[in-house]
Amino acid sequence: TEGAAFCLDLTEVTVGAYKRFVTQTGRSMPPEPKFGTRELNPGWRDAMQPMVYVTWDDAVAYCRWAGGQLPTEAEWEYAARAGSRGARYGELDAIAWHGGNSGRVRIDISSRKGTMGLRAENDNRFHPVGQKVPNAFRLYDMLGNVREWVADWSGEGYYGASEPRDPRGPSGGEARVVRGGSWNYNPWYARVSVRGRSQPGISFHFLGFRCVREAIP
Repeated sequence: TEGAAFCLDLTEVTVGAYKRFVTQTGRSMPPEPKFGTRELNPGWRDAMQPMVYVTWDDAVAYCRWAGGQLPTEAEWEYAARAGSRGARYGELDAIAWHGGNSGRVRIDISSRKGTMGLRAENDNRFHPVGQKVPNAFRLYDMLGNVREWVADWSGEGYYGASEPRDPRGPSGGEARVVRGGSWNYNPWYARVSVRGRSQPGISFHFLGFRCVREAIP
């Protein structure tokens, strides 16, 4: 998709960056993330972990504070592909954390059902940002550490008839689009074309975000 130049955060927004935001704006950190009863980042003490448990509105507020906004779905996919035409921009385990490689040992969760207990027993979790190989645009974790909010409303069939330049998504809807895979998802989801949807007021331990800004000429 053609469009204006933009700059996307190299990594998902970190806990450390989000703490600065809540301190300066008088907000509060969300509840600490857990997978069942297992703590994933106790006390939010690991500043380099991706920030999760943020709603779409929380993500929008952070990006505005940081001088940007959430990327559109088109911007996100263009950045994730980084010129690649394939489903992934590199070898899966080298570029992404997913449900098969994010715990103590590598496990087979090729089935999309019945593996939640296996992932819990294996201590699956998200990881500090920037540990995997970046894509050609030097962007890290686009296909997996956590899924990512984008700006667009979710609309069935919209992109089959959207404008070719800077599509902004439907004008309204009930759910917002999320992109990418996650530490808690089947490896199948770690692809540049995968898209999901979530109610904007809901937050998850596998969902974070990054921000986009206009490029300076």
